[in-house]
Amino acid sequence: MGGEYDAEQARRVAFVASLCIRASATWRPSMTEVLELLEGVEIRQDRWAMPEAAADDETPWLDDLERR
Repeated sequence: MGGEYDAEQARRVAFVASLCIRASATWRPSMTEVLELLEGVEIRQDRWAMPEAAADDETPWLDDLERR
């Protein structure tokens, strides 16, 4: 890309991608929400924050790493 890209758009795409790969479908955005987020609708971090207990369930494989 040679440095010729919009950094804000790159951050937005990375954030939306991180939402789309959440383990639980409950915490993933709908396609409508994905499009809205990519088109520039304000991203409210609190809207997408998961409760701590749910966040812990997202990465059970980390438990194995922490034991090593």
